[in-house]
Amino acid sequence: AACCGELIGMSDLHGNSVQTPRFQCNLSLTRRRSVADWIRGVRQAARLFLAYDAEGKLQVRMEGTLAIQQPALPAGSNSVTALFGGWPGYEFGDGSAGPSGVLTRESGEPAMRMFCRATSDVPNRSTIEFQDQFNDFQQDSLSLVDTDDAEQNRQEITVASTALGVPNFHQAARVLRLQLDKSIRGNLYLEFETSVKGVTLRPGDIIAMTWVRESLDRTPFRITSIRPSLNHWTSVIEAQLHSDDWYSDDPGSSTSARVSRRAASGNVGVPRPLVGAEIDSQGLQQFSVSEEQTEDGGAIVLQVGFTTPTQPQPGVDIPLVAISPQIATTGGTLLGSRSFYYSVTALRAAGEESDLSLVARADTASVTETNRVTLTGLSFSGGTTGFNVYRGDNPQELLRIAGEVPVANTFIDSGLGALLPGPPDINYDYALFDWRLELVPETLATIFNSSSIGASTLNLLAGEFNGMVVRISSGLGAGQERVVGSHDSSTILLERPWSLVPDGTSKFIVAESGWKPGASGMTSPIRFQVPGRPGATIEIMGRAVNAVGRDSGRDLAPITRWQLGGGSGSGIDIDVPPAPLFGIQALGQGTVELAGVAFATLENTRSVLAGTLTLHYWSELSAPQALSLASGVDDTTEEITTSAPLTGAVGTLVQVGSELVQIVEVNGVTATVVRGVQNSAAVAHDPGVSLFPLEQKSFVVPFSRGFFGSPASGSFSFPIFLPDVRVSAADLFMTNARGNGETGKASFTGFLNGGLRTLSGGQISIQVEGHLAIQTGAAPELVIEEGHSVRDIFATVRQAPVGADIELRLNLNGVEYCSLVIPATPPGTTITLDPVNGFNLRPLEAMDRLSLDIVSVGQTTTTAPGRDLTVTIRL
Repeated sequence: AACCGELIGMSDLHGNSVQTPRFQCNLSLTRRRSVADWIRGVRQAARLFLAYDAEGKLQVRMEGTLAIQQPALPAGSNSVTALFGGWPGYEFGDGSAGPSGVLTRESGEPAMRMFCRATSDVPNRSTIEFQDQFNDFQQDSLSLVDTDDAEQNRQEITVASTALGVPNFHQAARVLRLQLDKSIRGNLYLEFETSVKGVTLRPGDIIAMTWVRESLDRTPFRITSIRPSLNHWTSVIEAQLHSDDWYSDDPGSSTSARVSRRAASGNVGVPRPLVGAEIDSQGLQQFSVSEEQTEDGGAIVLQVGFTTPTQPQPGVDIPLVAISPQIATTGGTLLGSRSFYYSVTALRAAGEESDLSLVARADTASVTETNRVTLTGLSFSGGTTGFNVYRGDNPQELLRIAGEVPVANTFIDSGLGALLPGPPDINYDYALFDWRLELVPETLATIFNSSSIGASTLNLLAGEFNGMVVRISSGLGAGQERVVGSHDSSTILLERPWSLVPDGTSKFIVAESGWKPGASGMTSPIRFQVPGRPGATIEIMGRAVNAVGRDSGRDLAPITRWQLGGGSGSGIDIDVPPAPLFGIQALGQGTVELAGVAFATLENTRSVLAGTLTLHYWSELSAPQALSLASGVDDTTEEITTSAPLTGAVGTLVQVGSELVQIVEVNGVTATVVRGVQNSAAVAHDPGVSLFPLEQKSFVVPFSRGFFGSPASGSFSFPIFLPDVRVSAADLFMTNARGNGETGKASFTGFLNGGLRTLSGGQISIQVEGHLAIQTGAAPELVIEEGHSVRDIFATVRQAPVGADIELRLNLNGVEYCSLVIPATPPGTTITLDPVNGFNLRPLEAMDRLSLDIVSVGQTTTTAPGRDLTVTIRL
């Protein structure tokens, strides 16, 4: 037992001390690692295991050779001869040497199987990190690989050792070697069923197996698990091959092992992530970027700056620091529910800087955002004039928060801001830069869960970016990147879930799946070419590389967004946006779609966040237009006379044929207008031409920042539901950080029917089965449920008439609505009938009644009336 705050000391089988962590009363260390993990780690380092004794008490036992672990005959063992200086817990076999103990199945076969783990489950490289007691407890690491197995399988399968409290290189090597021997040479397992003979056995005991057919002769196996049945009548035992040779004191005796250790000099270890050249407003590091156009204008040369890591100076002793900082919930500005990692370096008078100390982790409280961290136990060698302090969200990404601090045994971080540069890196040799094109600009997530992300403003073409990558660029979950499995217009589904689910603060982008090579160099800046695509946004990633070509990895590499020809990802426009170019199309079903939004130049479009679209239309649910010109006008007259007074307000648009005019003043039936507005042409008009005063409605169209110039802008569409109208014109202007821009205008009066009809979708059918005859009310009346404008009306028959036409009359509320004729057709011929255009027909209103009369059909012996009639009214 140990008091709170004491160090617990243990020894392994060979008398070597094993470090254990300092336990605190509140067990705060268990936030990241459970107590079971600590116990398991210490047991592995000291070759210990837990078992119950004969009285049912939990005991700690030693794992070792047969002679050390079981020097005397265990209770319940049937062994009569010692084995390798010890005694097996029980001897099982096939009966050839006397004992058996293995049950048989109903078929008479022994209930036993031998098996090996799959190659992918058999690591041949093991790694461990520890604090070396012979080097002032500095952080060190060791990697051990079985070269024979790696060459045979042509791959290395790595596992990290879970051993804790390893004090030095020698013990680390012994721990790793035992782990590899048991993994590779011990990859032979037995699983068999026995009777009550196994009642005294426990996991960890060493037994012996004799099986002639499998060439086993008192071969030792270590029990890994026992699954007893009710009252221990039978048990299923699983055991792993055991060898005393694996428990040697000499970790280097295995000729097939290769050891690598963190070198005191040289740059062959994994370098730290590259550090940017500046810190942005969100506290994130960014590379500095500038650009210049090549002489032929076909490419852009980028100049990317970063912070070149310094090298730790030999002879400057690494400082000591307690790995358990003190945390206060008041007096600071550090956020709660966060893990902060700290390390310090020592400075000499000439500015020489040491390598990093041990990394200390501080877990702040979840109930406050006023946390303060105090580093304690700081100790420096003679000649130290000061120290630097580094902090990060993980042990690899550290940035300086304080420099040239006077020597002291404590340091208080109340929430200091991150500074540049990063810590010294002995493994840094040069920087390597890549880039890729951003397909969908940074967008605030409004749709998110563990397997998807999206926003209602995306308006993507479904499936367009399948196989690309989506990355959370800021907010919760920033830095995560996943492959796009599929997507619709607003939601992106991932191939694998997020590790940290984003929320409403998260922003995301969609980018190309592969990175393109940029350039490399030892010092900042680095220059490389990218395609000349002004307005497009690219992502620039930089990695640190060591002398043998191993880089720091892409997971932690800084990424900077840059708009070509426009500036960094956070650039601001200097003026309002220009007038946009755009298209409007009628999709039917009551919907029009804004698409093809573009600009003649992308200047001042970086910060566009919204557009305002105004549609000028005439409601087709109104009665057929009776307003018309009372007298003709030429193409210059600015005063028109109408058949009835105009009721529109000043500024209202009026459609006159294919021309749009704007009301300036109304005086009875005389109006002063501006001719040829909205890009329509002023032309002469005859008396009696219909006039259509237009209504208008505005819609706000959202865009993501940096949208224009990205590939996603080429497939943009924005649907608008506005049923049963005819759109004659549209206005669109954009709004950026500087304000509202110029307005783009479009006219659709030159289209069929003088505009874009949105309609409402659907159809009404009236059917008459069998041979046709002259008939009033040929089908039951249809009652209209709600108002609709009519697209067109047409009639079809299954069998065409011969010798005489079919004449039909469609009635609305008992009055003729339109007439239809199906002409007689010679047998074997096909005809195509033009439908009746519904634009000039009265719209259908709720409770209207439709009926059908067959006015005329062939009635002689030389004619055929036709059969199976269908009249279709499309809405």
